[in-house]
Amino acid sequence: MRKWLFRARKQAKSPRVTGFCMALLLVASLSLTLGCTQGARVRPGEEFSIKVGEQVVVEGSNVRVSFQGIVEDSRCPQGMECFWEGGVIARLKIGNQEMDVEIVESQLPQEMIFGAYRMVILRILPARTSPEPPDAKEYQIFLKIELKE
Repeated sequence: MRKWLFRARKQAKSPRVTGFCMALLLVASLSLTLGCTQGARVRPGEEFSIKVGEQVVVEGSNVRVSFQGIVEDSRCPQGMECFWEGGVIARLKIGNQEMDVEIVESQLPQEMIFGAYRMVILRILPARTSPEPPDAKEYQIFLKIELKE
């Protein structure tokens, strides 16, 4: 029994198997790295949507926008009476700058200027339908990024 265990360990450490595993690991890690850093490409002026955890790159530039998550959702649930409208605070990352953006539905579209670009927030989904906020993975922001005039 001990000889069999020793042989199995010895075979697992053979140069061919180890080399193959290392190559496979390298390819997998490069694929994951490139997949995470590239992001979907959008044209300036084109409407698009972005979900939590996603990133987009504006064509013809190195501008990257990612939707990091929801900090707060204080919107009044549909069908309820509230004293204030409330809003969503979304954490966005534009280039290397992370910022919390308050989105109030009655004030949409909402514009933000960064560098040579204007980002327009058009709407946010899902609607708030209960006292409990939606799951973070369900949020989606509709945007348009265009060159400033």
